[in-house]
Amino acid sequence: MTVYQFTNFQEYLRAWLEEQKSAGKKHSFESLARQLGMKSKGHIHRIFNDPSMPLTPRIMVKIADLLGVGGDERAYFEAMVAFNRATGLDERRLYLSRMGRLSGGSKAMKLDSSACSYLSEWFLPVLREAVCMPFFSKEMKIMAKLFHPQLTETQVRRGIEHLLNLKLIVRNAQGGYAPTNAYVHAGSEIETVLLSSFQQQMLKLGSTALDEMPPSKREISTLTFSFPQSRFLTIKKALRKLQNELALEIIKEAEPGDTVYQFNMQCFPVFEKGTL
Repeated sequence: MTVYQFTNFQEYLRAWLEEQKSAGKKHSFESLARQLGMKSKGHIHRIFNDPSMPLTPRIMVKIADLLGVGGDERAYFEAMVAFNRATGLDERRLYLSRMGRLSGGSKAMKLDSSACSYLSEWFLPVLREAVCMPFFSKEMKIMAKLFHPQLTETQVRRGIEHLLNLKLIVRNAQGGYAPTNAYVHAGSEIETVLLSSFQQQMLKLGSTALDEMPPSKREISTLTFSFPQSRFLTIKKALRKLQNELALEIIKEAEPGDTVYQFNMQCFPVFEKGTL
């Protein structure tokens, strides 16, 4: 087991403890508290299990010493703690990127760099849909101009190779491409950051479409309303139902697609009572 297998430091701590027990080393929260110079075993229990438990730099250094990690592994552990504790998207992306660099080429790393790059580039999911269309040709320079915004020939070529490596598309007998049932999964901690980053990119594209595309090619509408916050879950369920119904219509469509669309949904508070 290595630290690179984890993206959540508390999962790593619990796995380390189980590994120690399997090796015959009888650790308890009480004994760990003594080794770390803490008075309460309850404090150690919270460090291992409570996501909201703060971890001071001094305690983090002591825990790293206890784990026996050094060099890049120690730096990765510290970045992982910071990643788990960060609240802002930019801050979480920063630490996630640092974790990727520190892990190097470790095959044990749970954070799949290919999966990360798939969601970090807005056009890769779009390209996955586009290359499977019957008219998509090997004239990559021409195909690149069909994207909104336009891509470069290099982006299209590298994107296709990336999708092939991820096994998200395969070459078919006709020399074109076909989709697979594979999907990208990078662990829940990572997905939160990657999906948020991807969604931000798509929301920016939506803003661009509002300015640059005629209404006949897009559908953008808004609705401002008041509603009990305690009942907001019903709104979320209704939106998810709408999305599922749309997905079913897409699946049932027999005619091959000739356009890739992006569907975004937003619903968030712009004024709230809060704790008033």
